[in-house]
Amino acid sequence: MSETIVSVSVVLVFTFITLGIGLFGWAKKLDKSAKDFFVASRTLGFIALFFTYTATYHSASAFLGTGGFLYRHGMSYWAMGPYTQALGGILLYIFGSRIWLLGKKFDMYSPGDLFEMYYQSKFLKMITGITVAAFVIPYIQLQLAGSGWLVEHVTRKEIGYFAGATITGIVVLIYVYLGGMRSVAWTDVFMGVFMFVAMVAGCWYLTDMLFGGATAAWGLVREKAPELLVLPGKANFFSIPMAFSWTVNITLASSVCAPYVILRMFSANSIKTLKWVGVLSPIYLIWIYISYVWFGLATGAAVPGIKFPDNNLPNALFDQASVFFAALVCAGGLAATLSTANSQLHAVGTLVARDCYCAVKKDASESSQVWVTRITVVAIFSLSLYFARKAPPLLSMLVSVATGGMAQLTPLLVGVLFWPRATKPGAICGFMTGLLLTCVLQFNLAAQLKPLSAFMTPGFWGLMANALVFVGVSLVTKPLPVEVIKSFHGYLASDEAQRLLKNG
Repeated sequence: MSETIVSVSVVLVFTFITLGIGLFGWAKKLDKSAKDFFVASRTLGFIALFFTYTATYHSASAFLGTGGFLYRHGMSYWAMGPYTQALGGILLYIFGSRIWLLGKKFDMYSPGDLFEMYYQSKFLKMITGITVAAFVIPYIQLQLAGSGWLVEHVTRKEIGYFAGATITGIVVLIYVYLGGMRSVAWTDVFMGVFMFVAMVAGCWYLTDMLFGGATAAWGLVREKAPELLVLPGKANFFSIPMAFSWTVNITLASSVCAPYVILRMFSANSIKTLKWVGVLSPIYLIWIYISYVWFGLATGAAVPGIKFPDNNLPNALFDQASVFFAALVCAGGLAATLSTANSQLHAVGTLVARDCYCAVKKDASESSQVWVTRITVVAIFSLSLYFARKAPPLLSMLVSVATGGMAQLTPLLVGVLFWPRATKPGAICGFMTGLLLTCVLQFNLAAQLKPLSAFMTPGFWGLMANALVFVGVSLVTKPLPVEVIKSFHGYLASDEAQRLLKNG
């Protein structure tokens, strides 16, 4: 059997298994309600919730982008890596348990439901839904680009980049369109396990085969490229302020503010389940990065001048391992991309249906909400695929764009959960200020502000401006109605809620 046939067969088998599990999830739906489509009727147990959270977290940037970043920036990338996952688990534990309580009490399905009910503002619900959905599109583009690259590599270009992105994307589109959150969660269990085993095995195998193990790889880097071991890294990019701002943005967006994360908070079957995911998920997430460090760094020391380092891992696999093993590990990379793409597509569809369509049409039926979600999923997939037709130069850079926008929800969530003095004008003015500054800096719309982006990420500057305006305007404007504050903060402080927060 030719090597090409083996590679193509591995990709096809993986793709068909994923599609089959997704269709099985659709068939196992409890009912045709919007609640089941959006949040799986709040029935996800530990296994489903753990893997749908962790598999969504690690994306194309983990499998491909991590190699490229370690190659170009060295340990400066690691300076933020473990902190984002460890701090993220703590924030998921603290924020997630309270969001779950409110979601169950008020029957909420989306971030916009939370903001509308607390801040008494349909406008805020719509503007957060629209803008956060827009920032998720680059993340979907990232996943499609990653899957296209992987399919092209694994099949030895028998299937091209864009064709690979299209085929794998359509597989995801089918089961998200049909089964919603339940199909997403079922496939994420399979892809989360597959991804972890494949990536850890592949990285450790290459570290041993190419460099003689982790200790020898470390010595090679220290001897030939010591600049990879210190900040700001070989590319002189990750100064301490820049690394700090990346850590803040990624931690807040990926573990608290991203719409697909909030949907998972709503989908848990209990607080205890959600807390255990917060406690144990960092072990899974960090260990994948640990497995990658020595290969990524040693490649940067041993083979300088690689033009496109995002491809280092798949290239090395096919050079050093059997075709079957290399294809299996790259299928694990496909699992990383598709398990993130499915969650993002589902989340964007939910945002448009719940936060935009329902805000305009008060009496929207459950079936119409599901159909609006499905139409949106198809439209966003098509748009993201169009943007992905040309491969972006460095996958992990797209993460900064997406997380910077999603992190702007942080002050709003703090107000809902912890600060009764927050007001509607404060929330709107803060969010709009942060969003505007993030866009101005991200797209270089004001040349005189460009030095700020070289010092810290645009999203971080936006978040700081957002928080300051949010607090300042809230302190000088009329508080929310007493009954609203009591229904949220009074409930969270009640004996019933505190018992649930303590004991699950």
